[in-house]
Amino acid sequence: MKVAGIRRVLHLALVSVPLFLASVTAALLLATGADDDDIGFAIDSAERHLRTIKLERESLELSLTAYGEVRAAQSTVLKAEVMGKVIDINPALESGYPLSKGEVLVRIEDWEYRQQLAQARENLAHARLTLAEEEARKAQAEEDLASLPEEMQTALAFRKPQMQLAQARVASALAEVELARQNLERTQVLAPYDGFVTRRLVSLGDYLSQGDEILEIYQGERLLIDTALSKFQVSQLNHMAQAVDGESPRERSGSLPGLQVTVEDDWGSDLYRYEVNDILFGAKLHPQSRQQPVTLTLEQPEKAGQRQLLPGSSVTTLFAMGRLKDVFRLSKSTLSDFQPGLFADAETSAGSWLDLPVLNQQEEVVEQRLRVVYQTQTDLYLRPNNAMQTMNLVLNSPELKNNSIEHLSHLAAGQEKAAGREVSHVF
Repeated sequence: MKVAGIRRVLHLALVSVPLFLASVTAALLLATGADDDDIGFAIDSAERHLRTIKLERESLELSLTAYGEVRAAQSTVLKAEVMGKVIDINPALESGYPLSKGEVLVRIEDWEYRQQLAQARENLAHARLTLAEEEARKAQAEEDLASLPEEMQTALAFRKPQMQLAQARVASALAEVELARQNLERTQVLAPYDGFVTRRLVSLGDYLSQGDEILEIYQGERLLIDTALSKFQVSQLNHMAQAVDGESPRERSGSLPGLQVTVEDDWGSDLYRYEVNDILFGAKLHPQSRQQPVTLTLEQPEKAGQRQLLPGSSVTTLFAMGRLKDVFRLSKSTLSDFQPGLFADAETSAGSWLDLPVLNQQEEVVEQRLRVVYQTQTDLYLRPNNAMQTMNLVLNSPELKNNSIEHLSHLAAGQEKAAGREVSHVF
């Protein structure tokens, strides 16, 4: 019985003491007249309800990525200029095969064209013989008619029509010989320039008609890359240029003098880079994609060990505007979480100014004016109006109801601050 009694006394003591302490605490707080924020500060004085983030100046490479396809600046489809059977093909004539100008690529059966050339030459010889005979007759006629009256010395008497006909037959025979010679040469398909084979379109034994495609080749020294940029990407390039040189996009002439483009070709574990020589922005948007076409020009590398780019390859194009130096990077998500009114109440486009609360060396919350020099979809890049290298940005806590500079300073220093200049805050 005594044990049970002791247990009841202990139980009442454990329940009563916390209730008593809570009542005393509430009475004291009511007696001092503390408001909600002061209560929060008293309970959480160690954190002081202030959250700060330390920002340091950094540099950013301004660039964007697009994708493109390689094509040759000069390409040719070689076609049959004469009819005949394919009797010989260079065995190495496959895609990527390097060509030398004048190299024999395909041979077409030529015996018929040799006969045509021989016949044409025989006809030329006969025409020349006929012309020589007519020249002799003309000379004899001139001698015979010299003593006759002038009215008898007619063109017909001097055999001028016969001479003209003989001369025309010689000219025609010469043309036939030249045509037969060219047709015989055309039975050998030659490389018109140094380059590479894209694809072979015939096989040994195929019978070709005039105009049939034989080979597709391209000149390998100069290549084009077709890519396109969205309206957003074009806008980003202009803002990058503005961030680097400080010139407003509205003031630009349309050129981007600082722009450098690199082409990257990925072959498994190997990545090859190529420098672009020329950039051409299309004059109008693509009708389906509504993107702006961009054509890049580059020369094939001469460096040993550098892989040659192939037409039809898909490549990555890197548009680099330069380095943005000495800026503070601030995540938009950070501001959205702790200062939800920022993007609704303040202008954050490039060139605008923001007044943000920062904690100075004296543990005071003061306003810092920063210029938005560049922004991405996730971050703001800010530059202050002074030479400060680090910045402790005050992020007001979501549970705070009073987020004025004065109140934040009170939380930081533990006392009310003197009234400062009136400004429009973004938080």
